[in-house]
Amino acid sequence: RWLGSAELEFKPADSFDVGVQLVSVGSYFLDAENRFVYPGHTILNARAGVRLANRISVTARIKNLLDGAIADRADYAFGNYRYFPGRGRELFVQLRYEF
Repeated sequence: RWLGSAELEFKPADSFDVGVQLVSVGSYFLDAENRFVYPGHTILNARAGVRLANRISVTARIKNLLDGAIADRADYAFGNYRYFPGRGRELFVQLRYEF
């Protein structure tokens, strides 16, 4: 039904950039008879990067910034809702050296 994302990037200098990303999964049916529905979810991601030297840069990313409860997958089977939980807030840091 609905699956999308939008990103806003701000680059005030050649050596620095920041961005936010909104990722949305709309509601969908959990069973073949369309009796049960997963309501969907929306999460916010953020990142920032800085070039420290000519060949060295650092980037930090935070996924699921607001730590929302989400399901990577959901279904209804054997008389029960089954949710496969998505990850909570996560921080990734990347150090990059270009040869």
